[in-house]
Amino acid sequence: MNKGAEHINFEGRDVYERMIDVFFYFKPIKDLKKTVHPEFMGYGTAAHEFFSNRLDVTAMAKSQSEQLRHQKVEIQRKPIVERVFANGTSCLIIEEFDMNFKDTNHHLLARLSTILECIDGKWIVTHFHGSTPDSNIAEDEAFPKEGLVKKNEELEAKIKARTRDLEIEAALEKVRSRSIGMQKSEELREVIQVIHDQLILLNFQIDAAGFTLDYHQNNDWNVWIANKSGSLPSLMFIPYIDHPQFNYYKHAKEEGLDFLANMLNFEDKNSIFNYMFRFMGDYPQAEKDEVLSKPGLAISQAFLKNISLWAYNLDAIPYSEEENKTLMRFAKVFEQTYVRFNDL
Repeated sequence: MNKGAEHINFEGRDVYERMIDVFFYFKPIKDLKKTVHPEFMGYGTAAHEFFSNRLDVTAMAKSQSEQLRHQKVEIQRKPIVERVFANGTSCLIIEEFDMNFKDTNHHLLARLSTILECIDGKWIVTHFHGSTPDSNIAEDEAFPKEGLVKKNEELEAKIKARTRDLEIEAALEKVRSRSIGMQKSEELREVIQVIHDQLILLNFQIDAAGFTLDYHQNNDWNVWIANKSGSLPSLMFIPYIDHPQFNYYKHAKEEGLDFLANMLNFEDKNSIFNYMFRFMGDYPQAEKDEVLSKPGLAISQAFLKNISLWAYNLDAIPYSEEENKTLMRFAKVFEQTYVRFNDL
């Protein structure tokens, strides 16, 4: 460690430097007996560091020396103020210590304000106050109001994210529980209904959810589907036609994508649903009319090895990145249990 810059010379400077040598440069601890007053009082940089005598300072110096001894530290010193006052019997020294810990790439800026007094003709340190700058305090603040608000916001965001993750995991467990108990393929109807309902509970805006099995074989749709009213046929086979939605799906497979999110405008949405209505049996006319009145389609689809899971809404509101990641998690959970079911 380099001792740094030259300093203004006065009689107490040597006393100050000898104290600094003990703190930062591994000089003998016993030197503090000659440089620090027995009734010294002051603060260190840590919240718990209050020193009411020289013994307290000595204990701190030992601890600090041990910590620094095993680390590669580069110290740059920057004198701020050095002032003699009270008819030459007292001195104030303020200095910054910029410490760079090489092993951990950690940086610390410490400030030290020291008072020395000339007592019985000898200079001795009677007080110092160590501090580190608080990055939470804005330039125009005296107290870290904005910084604390920011930290609170960050903490609240972390809590919110963790709570959300627990909610998602609870929903996934419902899917696991229902899927793992499957004994026959007809129960896929109940599984997709659980997935649909859990997505609703997670505040997804969806009009329907479904999964497609064996989607690699051709471009037709062989889908299990669920909606809120339960009016859709659970299983539908819809042959391929040349339509944007079929072609989005086809392109995603050809490109080997694992996720696709796309939208349809009002006209394309209505044309694909008018085609699909032909395969929906007794789907209520009132619900058909409602579907055709909606502004468009936003759909997200996760593609895995055995299944494709999707959800859509007819308000044409794209799903967020977080929602798409959640949908992928649902797909992976169902894929695992579906593979086990096929192995039975």
